Amino acid sequence: MSRDAAACAAAVAVLLDAMELGEDVALSVLWEAIDEVVSRPALRAAVANITAVLPPPDSDPGGEWRAAMVDRYAVVRRFVPKLCETIEFGATADAAGVLDALRGLPELLDARPTKRVPTGYLDQAAVAVDVVPAGWWQRFVFPPNRPEGMVDRAGYVFCVLEQFHQRLRRRDTFATASSRC
Repeated sequence: MSRDAAACAAAVAVLLDAMELGEDVALSVLWEAIDEVVSRPALRAAVANITAVLPPPDSDPGGEWRAAMVDRYAVVRRFVPKLCETIEFGATADAAGVLDALRGLPELLDARPTKRVPTGYLDQAAVAVDVVPAGWWQRFVFPPNRPEGMVDRAGYVFCVLEQFHQRLRRRDTFATASSRC
């Protein structure tokens, strides 16, 4: 993510520097200057990677987006244990924490509410907090109205699944029996 952000920042820095040259700078000159710091394919890839991670600009993590996720929690609740027991996954060292968090989800999904841990929450000590990235997931997993020491169950589950999916796409996590390179 930081490499992608750095590529975008380098391209924008060229545009900002070009403003000092005047308003009549040709587009071809701008692209040549940008190509010197980052290639167009690399810039396109960086923008696509950043867009895939971030929620839409007009979304509210506590609003429509969250409601859509929570509505699908029942489906995920049945699916995740089967995924974890059916497919053997491996991971690179960088993705090992996310894979461990995924493997721990079935037990967390079966956790029943107690006097200390109310319905819809998980004990923060029982989850892999370090796999929750900064940004919008923090507001989703650690909503301000949650009981102290708790995390939102649905938010944490979807966060782990999304982190796992990102690692699959980058091939940092993989099915060990897969023959695809």
